[in-house]
Amino acid sequence: MRQLSRHFIDYSLARAQSYHSKLRTMLAAASNVKSINEARQANMEEKEAKEDNQPQLLGEARTAMTEVLDMKASTPGRLTLDERVSMLNQDQNRVFENVKAHFLHQKCHEAKQCLCNFAPLRLFVSGVGGTGKSFLIEAIKALVNSLWSSEGLLCGIAAPTGLAAFNVGGITIHRLFQLPVEHATKATSYWPLPKTSQKVMRATLSEVRLFIIDEISMVSSINLAFVHMRLEELFGSSEWFGSRNMLFVGDLLQLPPVHGNPVFEKVATKSILSQLGCAAAINIWRDCVTYDELTINERQKSDPQFSSMLDCVRRGCPTKETVSVLKQRVIQVSVSDKFSELKQSGKAPVCLFPKRKACDDLNAQMLRKNASEVHDIYCTDEIDETAGNRKMTKKVIEHLDKLNADCNMTAGLEAKLSLAVCARVMLRRNIDTKAGLVNGAIGTVLSIAAQHVTVQFDNVPAPCKIDKPMQLPSTSVRVCH
Repeated sequence: MRQLSRHFIDYSLARAQSYHSKLRTMLAAASNVKSINEARQANMEEKEAKEDNQPQLLGEARTAMTEVLDMKASTPGRLTLDERVSMLNQDQNRVFENVKAHFLHQKCHEAKQCLCNFAPLRLFVSGVGGTGKSFLIEAIKALVNSLWSSEGLLCGIAAPTGLAAFNVGGITIHRLFQLPVEHATKATSYWPLPKTSQKVMRATLSEVRLFIIDEISMVSSINLAFVHMRLEELFGSSEWFGSRNMLFVGDLLQLPPVHGNPVFEKVATKSILSQLGCAAAINIWRDCVTYDELTINERQKSDPQFSSMLDCVRRGCPTKETVSVLKQRVIQVSVSDKFSELKQSGKAPVCLFPKRKACDDLNAQMLRKNASEVHDIYCTDEIDETAGNRKMTKKVIEHLDKLNADCNMTAGLEAKLSLAVCARVMLRRNIDTKAGLVNGAIGTVLSIAAQHVTVQFDNVPAPCKIDKPMQLPSTSVRVCH
């Protein structure tokens, strides 16, 4: 009897475990289906919104392509190709010759002189600051323009930020490829461009032989996938990056992406469906990109000790000697006093802080030391109250208060901006890449009027009037020391 009872209990437990396992499987499947439906619904809503904005998207594409051509026209050829090649060091010349050999091989294919299995260039050139990456870019750009004679655009150059793009004669990666912009609170998904926008971009980019993306460390793996999908969409090829040559330049130990994983990491599982609309995991960087590196530091070669210190800090493993030397540079007085001292001697540096609050505190201290009157400029928030719903209006006001408390939620623009004549300021939005009016440009306030601030930027010859934006949450400059 006991044995029978024991068998019954074991049988019941086995059935219960089986039922529990099936139930968990069903719950997981239901959760997965829910996630898929939510992702599809979000993509459908975003797609519908983009279709409603076709005229606006067409205008943005036209403006971006005009900027690309303007940058090409305004970039002076100060040096010939031969002059640039003669100035390359051994390291740079090795990379240059490899790229040149690839392009000569490509020309043989274009002339039907070679029928081998030829793959486009997908090269990453790494190197610490000072190894001449930007100079190499200029040499390769001159090479492409010499190999193919065309009035059209042959090199499409981009970077993650306006300042980085300006330094290499390009535009931002989001602008060039018309990518969706990431937000701190919401992940963005890929959306195909309307046919009219595709036509405009294709007309400008059809003759491009090489796309160059500088400061690749700041590009996320999801944005790299977006670039691939956009080029695939524009040029009708299922190959990586639409079968276009790609050159990636940068140092992966420098600044990481603001949002998302580094470019070399696999796209996160949760992003595959919701942002890319596909089911399989991808790692473009590891699947198709080859590697080369510049190791000769031209900028620091006269001071090998300092170069070694920088490299230790860059790799995150400073030696005892490095730490000892850096401790000798610790400022004993307040940062504002030291800055004022350096400013009077004509050596005022840009001050970097780990936290935004410390930066704001220094800016406030320097404004108080400024002899000019300080003007407080407040953002103007407009609320549509036509619906007459007071509860909704209250919620909107509460949401605006949260936005105003964190400028990361308003594209870096402040709810309150304190300015004074002679104050140092930084531009926080890209206004005109060709003119150097980009996010990160630093200058000095010359005058303050009701509708604009006149600033003399360090990298722009003439003073610039920064007009009061009509549809932005705040003005476009920020006090900076």
